[in-house]
Amino acid sequence: MILKTERVVFWDNVKMFLIISVVAGHMIQGAVDFSDVAKTLFIFVYSWHMPLFIFISGLFQSNKNPIQKIVFYCSIGFLLKILNLFLSVFLGNSQPTFDILGDADLPWFMFVLAIYTGIFYILRNQNKRYLLVATIVLACFTGYDKNIGDFLYLSRAIVFSPFYIAGALFNGQNFLELKKNRLFVAGGWLVFIGWLLSCYVWLDAIYFLRPLFTGRNPFLDTMALSGLYLRILTYLISSILGLAILLIVPTRKIVLTRIGRYSINVYFWHSTVYILCGKYLGFYALFQSSPMGKIVYLLLAVPISLLVSYWKYPVDSIRKYCFFKNATEDRG
Repeated sequence: MILKTERVVFWDNVKMFLIISVVAGHMIQGAVDFSDVAKTLFIFVYSWHMPLFIFISGLFQSNKNPIQKIVFYCSIGFLLKILNLFLSVFLGNSQPTFDILGDADLPWFMFVLAIYTGIFYILRNQNKRYLLVATIVLACFTGYDKNIGDFLYLSRAIVFSPFYIAGALFNGQNFLELKKNRLFVAGGWLVFIGWLLSCYVWLDAIYFLRPLFTGRNPFLDTMALSGLYLRILTYLISSILGLAILLIVPTRKIVLTRIGRYSINVYFWHSTVYILCGKYLGFYALFQSSPMGKIVYLLLAVPISLLVSYWKYPVDSIRKYCFFKNATEDRG
């Protein structure tokens, strides 16, 4: 029998791996226009990191304090918008933008979690398996409506909703028993490494799926006939890769486990830190300098994530005010 403490450590490790991947993905995003290595890593990470993050959020979904959770997520989202606005002005942008009802940048995740919290509280007594099928069908046809995009975060809320519901249906305890089988773990590594190599070898063919993996774009005109099937394909890829990652992540506590515990803190601050470091410390030049420079640049995602995991303000303060207690554990 696996103890509850072990179960918490494992899911914190999963979130640690995911949030470091988020940081690394954002760090290389600016290099995809001139580097095939960046494009490879970008499409590799984006094919699974947010679907799996939303899956984990669904796994820890509960019907307790829904209003407080919605206020918390929206508060973090709006503060992140304000932080990004100030950062843009500080960096010399003469025409910064502020969109209160939509966003293509980091805040979308917080607002989508708020949407899921509200909707699935309302639908708490409905058949979740039926909702899973219904949201998959809805997402497959959403891409044909070009009016659905970043406004009200609607596109991502629809496209990623099956992962949230799948998380709510998932039996984490049974899965931890499954992880004891080394053959399954080996299979997870095989899938993980195989997909990375596939992204490198067939980069152009796989990178074509980028608009679908982001969840915010309608189908391209060239996808008019195949969009529905490509959406299903991306769901399969994200699901298989997500399962592989769950299999390979360790269950024991490690030095970096705390990063997963404070993943929202990391999500809030990481962009500001790497942008300022890139501008004033020359981090960006590392990626272009040499193969070793690329490795060092990517590895910087780890210390950046660890550093900002200690920056508890304002996330913990907002959590305290929303839930009327000093809650320190991040289970969002």
